Amino acid sequence: MRAGERAWTRSPRADRLLPVTHDPHPQQAEHKEPYRTICVVLVALGLAAVPAIALLGHRRIAVLWAAAGILSLAIVRIQRPDGTWLAARSRLFDVGLGIGLAAVLLLLSPYVNLPRIQ
Repeated sequence: MRAGERAWTRSPRADRLLPVTHDPHPQQAEHKEPYRTICVVLVALGLAAVPAIALLGHRRIAVLWAAAGILSLAIVRIQRPDGTWLAARSRLFDVGLGIGLAAVLLLLSPYVNLPRIQ
């Protein structure tokens, strides 16, 4: 910067006018975006179905639906080793936790319809 010249009066440099992209493969990112959006919407609908089914009086089916959803997310994590939007820790941890949680829900699902103790 020359003496007496202010930063806002300088003409912009050519490299500052170029669009900045951080993704080296923008076409690949465009293909993945609808897939990610669809998956997030499907998971949200599946999760919203659990309390809806329970409110309709089918509590055991709601628990089984939640277990099936968790198990399907664990299977997706097995198939996608590079990490997805549902990856929390390592692949082995995510799959083990998902299968374990689904198994516990399946084992405890018969107790959902027990009468209330007063």
